[in-house]
Amino acid sequence: QNPTPKPYTANTNKYTQNPTPKPYTANTNKYTQNPTPKPYTAHTIADMHKMTPSEFENYVGAIFKKYGYIVKITGKTGDNGIDIELILKINDKQVRHVVQCKRFKGCVGENIVREFFGSFSGIADRGYLVTTGTFSKSAKIWVKTRPITLIDGSELVRWANDIMR
Repeated sequence: QNPTPKPYTANTNKYTQNPTPKPYTANTNKYTQNPTPKPYTAHTIADMHKMTPSEFENYVGAIFKKYGYIVKITGKTGDNGIDIELILKINDKQVRHVVQCKRFKGCVGENIVREFFGSFSGIADRGYLVTTGTFSKSAKIWVKTRPITLIDGSELVRWANDIMR
């Protein structure tokens, strides 16, 4: 006679034929049904919008690291608009830059750019405002005479894709 097969078990002490799928978790060593894109795998702005704000900051930091910066993620509540600190070593000097990340679907206006400038003026040599959206015309005009680089979603996708080559 054939022995009776043992019931199927999965992640539980109970026997069940159809185990319940494990819950979604992001950026952990646990099983993921829909993992969040890891650095260098977000090929589109839509991929970046799937990230949490923290994941997006880490993603942007990883891009800057590939460009030779020493990166410190600082993004948290009360960070005064500075999400990432960058150090660039040039000869024997260290240059400090800062980054603010905005995972926007719309347009970043001049007021946000001005606030960011105020948050790093006097403590860093340059600021990068990175968004998945776009920048208003007035924001682009306002930064022309200031040490701020605006990186919109299209430019960020180009940067990321250049690194993946």
